[in-house]
Amino acid sequence: MIPFQKFCSLITLLALLPVGCTSEMDGSVTYLSTWGEQGNDAGQFNEPIGVALDGNGNVYISDAGNNRIQKFGPDGTFLMQWNSGSDEFDRPMHLAIDDNSRIYVPEYGADRISVFDTSGSFLFTFGKSGSEAGEFDSPAGVGFGTDGRIYVADFYNHRIEVFDSSGDFNSQFGSEGHDVGEFYYPTDVSIGSKGQVFVADAYNNRIQQFTDRASPQVWGQKGGDAGEFEVADAIEQGPDGRLFIADFENSRIQVFEENGKYLYAFGSQDMGENKLDRPTDVAVSTDGYIYVVDFGNNRILQYRLN
Repeated sequence: MIPFQKFCSLITLLALLPVGCTSEMDGSVTYLSTWGEQGNDAGQFNEPIGVALDGNGNVYISDAGNNRIQKFGPDGTFLMQWNSGSDEFDRPMHLAIDDNSRIYVPEYGADRISVFDTSGSFLFTFGKSGSEAGEFDSPAGVGFGTDGRIYVADFYNHRIEVFDSSGDFNSQFGSEGHDVGEFYYPTDVSIGSKGQVFVADAYNNRIQQFTDRASPQVWGQKGGDAGEFEVADAIEQGPDGRLFIADFENSRIQVFEENGKYLYAFGSQDMGENKLDRPTDVAVSTDGYIYVVDFGNNRILQYRLN
């Protein structure tokens, strides 16, 4: 059994799992560039976790070990950084940007969601520590419904919480477990083009898709073969509906159709120019550019869909 403790880093937990076999890069993507290295200067990273894109293609990275957000141009040019809102960040996680260009930052150590505009100006925050409705125990990921509702992966509470656009609690679903409809440390949530709720059920090594909460679809299991996961850490839907999953310990990105059909994977564990080492997040632009957070190498990799 893995000893989960409240103030243990999520990445410390991830590192406890064994490394599985990996996949080589598929011809469906082309590697373009890399930027970043370990450090705390502008453009450097210390345990980067999340990535999100705004409408202009700018790239936002949650630099968790440095407790800051960094903003880059689409080509990796450093633009700005910020590290405070209502208070100092405490391990910012998977980022998300809504249709109003507001950046949502789940804070793993502070049990809250902090919200900013694209210039880094603080707007508001919601949530507090706890397990009651509207409270968090290490929120990890955020997704947005077409109706404006906000979905939050509440990591240690093993559930998804739903809020309105102002951050007021609406509903919740899920509980700790391994059966269909239950979660075991969920890390991310994404809302599909048809309103489906996709949950990265990380330590169950699977994805769950909810269109009717009474009968979710599940795919994936623990392993290193095609369609299997060693910690399904993040999920992103591309502009054509395909789903991109950060398969942390297998050091790859796996790509699926909306119905869970496996398509291909890219990346493998290596320090080379276009290889990944424990990716934590992925974002896909409307024009087909892919940005991957390469946690193990403290850098960002850019690819293009072919």
